[in-house]
Amino acid sequence: MSSPIGGFYIAAHNRKKAKAAELASRLQLQINLLLQVDGIVLLQQEQLVYAGEENLFESYGAQVKLNACKLSDELFQITCQVEQKQANEQLTPLGTQLVNLADGESISTLVEGNEGVRLTVGCRLQP
Repeated sequence: MSSPIGGFYIAAHNRKKAKAAELASRLQLQINLLLQVDGIVLLQQEQLVYAGEENLFESYGAQVKLNACKLSDELFQITCQVEQKQANEQLTPLGTQLVNLADGESISTLVEGNEGVRLTVGCRLQP
């Protein structure tokens, strides 16, 4: 006679295996990010991210919400929503910047043309 709990265990085990297979099939990117406001570095981080998910790069002075997606076998589109933190922890939007990068490429750009806000983004595809 089988236990009714066994069915729950098997279902949970199958969900865990399906989740692991899904993560293994998704693109993983190494993103390097540098944010400068008026020449001062507010954020410099490197993270592993999954394409198609929103990721948060955060420091004491700023945060960047980043979403990467695959455009072709060699090209990725990265959307960065840049916000500066104030002394009272409120966020001031600085703009949204869209960049297209090839694997292993890095680019430096002005956020929405604002000369005081410079964003450098690098992208590397992980095996």
